[in-house]
Amino acid sequence: MVILIIKITFIVSSAEVFECEFKNICRFIVIIIIFIIIVTLISAVRLTPPYAFLIFFYATLFSRLGSGPLWNEWVGKNRDYCMANWWTNLLYVNNYMNVQEMVIVIVKSAG
Repeated sequence: MVILIIKITFIVSSAEVFECEFKNICRFIVIIIIFIIIVTLISAVRLTPPYAFLIFFYATLFSRLGSGPLWNEWVGKNRDYCMANWWTNLLYVNNYMNVQEMVIVIVKSAG
């Protein structure tokens, strides 16, 4: 009888310890997820304004800065892609949508 009580007590206390450790692990996972979300938002807030300016510059002014036999063929086509797909870059989905019409080719190799 005493052994049975000891076994039941051990099982109950083990379950309580497991529950406590499970709660701690869950808290840790939630903290990690919140940290990742915060870091991602900070990065987006920090990187989006200069990136938006670069896309604006590339879609409007860059084609007027140079000349040459292949300038308008290469830059003009990319300008048209940029005017059509600028929103994919600002949402950071440009590597998944309209990959054939990449806005800034240099960004493709940087990512």
